[in-house]
Amino acid sequence: MTPTQKELLVKGLLSDWAPLEGSGQYAAARSMSAKGWINQQWSVNRNTITQAGKDALALNSPPVEIFDGLLLKDGRPIARILPGQLHLVEELINAN
Repeated sequence: MTPTQKELLVKGLLSDWAPLEGSGQYAAARSMSAKGWINQQWSVNRNTITQAGKDALALNSPPVEIFDGLLLKDGRPIARILPGQLHLVEELINAN
């Protein structure tokens, strides 16, 4: 899984509509569609991400991580990290 594919899947899980920007994201969406991770190659959102896409995200993610200002558990977004709280959240993750 490429970083662009991971970014699109995470953003898609949070949105009913996440616009694709640039040829790199369109290429990533085509690739994800070919793999069966999404069911439409021109749109990535919570309605187009398949269970296979969710499973791929979980397989390619650590149990808990910070990604693009979000706290992810098994690849799924569970919380936004507030500005100024990143260091505290990192310490909590590393303590476990």
